[in-house]
Amino acid sequence: REGDLPEACNLDRQAEVAALHHRHVAAGAQWVTSNTFGLSRLIANSPDKREHALLLLRAGVSLAHAAVAPLGVYGSIGPTSA
Repeated sequence: REGDLPEACNLDRQAEVAALHHRHVAAGAQWVTSNTFGLSRLIANSPDKREHALLLLRAGVSLAHAAVAPLGVYGSIGPTSA
């Protein structure tokens, strides 16, 4: 949805995120990244949104691990400032 964080898919569209990870592995990937790039700024700069951002972060990492085990998952960490 417009205006939502892409990382919200880690909770709202888990099957689609997992399927994307599966497709990467099927295409030959040896590792995937978590769907968490945009959360760094929220965690660092928005105390009122920090708990929700951490929930999305944990969900993104868990989805990636579950989808590609035993392959590796790299955390996707974005900038913390504008």
